[in-house]
Amino acid sequence: MQNGTNLSPNKISLITPIYNRAHAFQRTWNSVLPFINDIEYVIVSDGSNDFQTLKEYLEPYLDIPNLKLLHYEENGGVGKALNCGISNASGDWITFLGSDDELLPKWLNSINQILESKTKTLDFFYFKLLYANGKSTPTFDVLLDEFSFSNYLKYYNLILEKRLNDESVSLDMGIVVSSILAKQIKFSEGWTYENGWHLQLNKTGKGFFAFEELKFIHEDLQDRLSTKSFIVNSSLDIIKNIKQRNEFNRVLNVFGNDLWTYSKLYYLDLRRKSLRRSWNLIISFPLWTEKSKFQPYFSTLCLALSNSADFLIKTLKYRIFKLINRIRILS
Repeated sequence: MQNGTNLSPNKISLITPIYNRAHAFQRTWNSVLPFINDIEYVIVSDGSNDFQTLKEYLEPYLDIPNLKLLHYEENGGVGKALNCGISNASGDWITFLGSDDELLPKWLNSINQILESKTKTLDFFYFKLLYANGKSTPTFDVLLDEFSFSNYLKYYNLILEKRLNDESVSLDMGIVVSSILAKQIKFSEGWTYENGWHLQLNKTGKGFFAFEELKFIHEDLQDRLSTKSFIVNSSLDIIKNIKQRNEFNRVLNVFGNDLWTYSKLYYLDLRRKSLRRSWNLIISFPLWTEKSKFQPYFSTLCLALSNSADFLIKTLKYRIFKLINRIRILS
């Protein structure tokens, strides 16, 4: 790993994981540059093939004491890159920025105002994101109440309900988290790096929702195609599917009861994703032909059948639950 120079501590550390995005990073950097003297900026290149291009672009700025440029030789996933950034951050507060997204002009001033007024009772706070299509992170009345773990799950359930009718509704929010808490709760270094992290964060710390748009999010067609291609190409990749399935199941094992109580759609969404990976493994039976692989295959089949039954039963319960609520409203 390559390191920048040793830097003096800053109150806010901004972290950007980047993988083969040097061509789009200029707009991100231009949005950060106005704040660079007041924050610490940590860029983690996660095995990027275009790292040299990125380094050459940043060459004129590498003597800025508040900038750290880190590089892994091999791609380890977003979770690993985020953990690396957090470990190398020296600020009291940590936040994140995508490698082709932008900070809005009021970003730092708004964060400082929130921290000055809430620091003594705050471990983290979420904020809204503005998207290229003109939409922003949706808000609901539940956010006006105390931002408890149960209310976080209720909020997520409301967003998932909204997505049933409008797939353009985003599930993402921006976050600022205390470095103490961020260094305690690691991101999963698998493909599903965010689910467990946000759940554990809300379970452990105290936060709230700031009704301000502080970041501009780009959604390039190339990125969507790359993501779709990755999912399709990995469908017969045993190792990746096992890791992804295990991570979804781990989150369900730890938080399943809370999810089903407060956010049934969130529970069903994670179970569906877990099942997709399990059945990908079942479909890839020709790759399991070695005798030594027979037992894991049989175990995977049993687990897939068991989880499929759970998914179907809980989906039925959810539909009955929604029907009863509608009847109550009508009556």
